[in-house]
Amino acid sequence: MLFDRSTRSLADQGCKDVAVVLSASTQPPISQVYLHSNSISSLGAEFLAAALLSLSSCGRAEGLSKLCLHENEIGDDGACAVLESIRRVGLPSLIRLDLSSNCIGDRGAEASCTWESQPLQRPARSP
Repeated sequence: MLFDRSTRSLADQGCKDVAVVLSASTQPPISQVYLHSNSISSLGAEFLAAALLSLSSCGRAEGLSKLCLHENEIGDDGACAVLESIRRVGLPSLIRLDLSSNCIGDRGAEASCTWESQPLQRPARSP
C-alpha cells in the first residue's frame, strides 16, 4: 500500500496522527511512505520512528521499500531517531530512505554513515 501525505503542511501534530494511522493493525501492510515537504521537526520524526517500531511488532514493516522524508526540518535528533528505529526493526526491503534537505548536521550525518555501514538487524522469524 502506498501512503502519500506529502506537501500537506502536517507539521508535528499531523505527523503524530499519521504515525497512529500507520501503526493501526487494521491497515494493510505499507510499502511506500511519502511525507516530504510537511514542516516535520525532530518531534514528528520521533513519532514516525515509534510507528516503525510498532509496525515491526505486528509484522507489518517487512515490505516497506521507500520512506521519503525530504524537505522537512527533522534535524539531527529526528534523523537519529528514524535511523535507529530502522536499524532495530531491520527492513530487508528498504531500498530508498530520503532524508535530504532536513537541516541535518554532523551528528545526523555521522549516524547515517554508521547506519549505512552496519548490517540491518533482521527480525527473528517464527517457524
